[in-house]
Amino acid sequence: MRKLIGLILALAMVLSIGGTGLAEQPTDPKTATIEVTAGVGQYAAVKPEPNKGLAFTFIGKEGEEQSDKVSFTVETNHSIDLTVSAEPLRKIDNYTSTEKGPYIPVRYLITRTSVDDIWAMELNTDEDRDTRTSEAAQDWSDGKVDYTISAMAKLREISDQPAGNYNAQVIITVAASNAITQ
Repeated sequence: MRKLIGLILALAMVLSIGGTGLAEQPTDPKTATIEVTAGVGQYAAVKPEPNKGLAFTFIGKEGEEQSDKVSFTVETNHSIDLTVSAEPLRKIDNYTSTEKGPYIPVRYLITRTSVDDIWAMELNTDEDRDTRTSEAAQDWSDGKVDYTISAMAKLREISDQPAGNYNAQVIITVAASNAITQ
């Protein structure tokens, strides 16, 4: 009988320990939240048409005109200022970078070709040999915007531009804008 009582007590102890263990386990699941954040920096890119520039070939006669077009895309994730600087074609032989020498005037017309608004920027180097600069704003919500540069170069009198090679640059710059509410 003692053995039976001892066995019942041992069984009661095991059950009470097991019951206590079960009583300590949570009946409702516990959760924790881990926040995930990301920061995206302001970024913009100017993508010119691959392997394409503006090129003119003149016979050399007075008043001769040549035209050409090239495209570029501006893609941005924030509002930007778009600055375009353009120069006349300058003779590259025998002149230093500070001398202005002979030149061919060029009229540049920059237009947006993928946004539903009428927009154009004109840079005309007819008056003198100086570089012309103009600025416009582009909102990030426009996404990728395609632009076209149409250029027209016109020779003046035959003796105004000696035979030889001329070159010019169109420089497109994008920078963060304060002009448009971001």
